[in-house]
Amino acid sequence: MTNKKANKSKILALILGLTMCISLMLGIVFASPTNTVYAEGGTGTTGGLTIDGESDMEGVGYSYKGATQTLTLNGYNGKEIMFSDLTIKTIKVEGNNTITVDKTSKPFDAFGYSYNVGIGSKGAITITGSGSLAINIDKTDITNQPYGIWAYRGLTINGGNITIGKDVDNGRWEGGLYSGDGSISVVGEASLDVTATYGAINASSGKITLAGEGNKKILINKDGKNKIYAG
Repeated sequence: MTNKKANKSKILALILGLTMCISLMLGIVFASPTNTVYAEGGTGTTGGLTIDGESDMEGVGYSYKGATQTLTLNGYNGKEIMFSDLTIKTIKVEGNNTITVDKTSKPFDAFGYSYNVGIGSKGAITITGSGSLAINIDKTDITNQPYGIWAYRGLTINGGNITIGKDVDNGRWEGGLYSGDGSISVVGEASLDVTATYGAINASSGKITLAGEGNKKILINKDGKNKIYAG
């Protein structure tokens, strides 16, 4: 009888020990900084995304591959996206995505300019894919001119359904697409819907091409001017 009691005690102790080990392991996993980054994605309603260099990045709603310089958006719902180098970047739009630009957005600083933007790049950007991207701009308390997409060396959109600045009009200047030293092309099956008060599409040193099967809609609020400007 004593031997049976001893065996039962050993088994009970073993079960308790295993339970404690499992609990400890789960605690380590959920407390891991890496796990937190993937859960929050470094973005959301209070954060943005800055890409600099060749390193891969991944979070909720986005993944970036440095080898191909490609950012894939799939369910992204956050603040500004910025590319800080001069290389050509590709943004692949899948699913439904939203970028919010407001007074809490980090301004994009490049070549002496500083603007609040949905997407900003010192280099060129190509947007592809079959998903949608809405860039919502709330100009309240923004002191500079916000833009939906600011790609200094050129912008090509040949896929996706891109909407910028819809149903926003509170009296401040707002631009849709801008390139300071390149051309802007919206072609192929890409759809573009821009609402702006100033500079809906501005390629100050290049050409503007709107072509292809996708719908292109440009709406200028109030007394907007320079709605489509090419250098």
